[in-house]
Amino acid sequence: MIDVLDAPAKFNSFFDELPKAATRVDDWMFVDKMLSGKWSSAPEGDVIAGSIGPQQLDGRGMPVDIDMRVHRGTVTGAIGSGGLGKHYVFSEIQIDGQVSAGNIEGIAWDAIGGEKVALAKFELQQGQLDGEPVLLFRIIDQAKAFFPARATLWQTDAIRPGELKTQFFRTIVEQRKARQRGALSD
Repeated sequence: MIDVLDAPAKFNSFFDELPKAATRVDDWMFVDKMLSGKWSSAPEGDVIAGSIGPQQLDGRGMPVDIDMRVHRGTVTGAIGSGGLGKHYVFSEIQIDGQVSAGNIEGIAWDAIGGEKVALAKFELQQGQLDGEPVLLFRIIDQAKAFFPARATLWQTDAIRPGELKTQFFRTIVEQRKARQRGALSD
């Protein structure tokens, strides 16, 4: 039996919870579970060592880690690499992309000066290696040696967290301030 005085609260509660439930159902139905998740070229103990070829261990810009969500053919997430760790302020940046014929075409980007700036364009192709599902990572274009030209990524539960290179960041800020002071004195 519903108490008449409780009816407005129950009615409001239903409409508060309905969007959350609809989002959960939408995620459950339309998230691509084969592609979504964490992928790494150097997964932590999840892959037999013989499966990782020499090109995976000493490649320029290695390792590559991707944490992505594929929903209704749209890809969002983050990508990190050893190359970003060496040549950029952050070791992890954002990704966006689209799924086409089971493959992903995407960009790795960062916000610079309030604008979305693409640092690399990449492709991910689904494959199998030793019976394990893998993603074949290939760079189409990049601004600097942030990523290896090619890499094989395995699905994993653990990837390295991104880092801010504080000294590199301070150097950039100091250079910018020096340029601004120079422009003001002219």
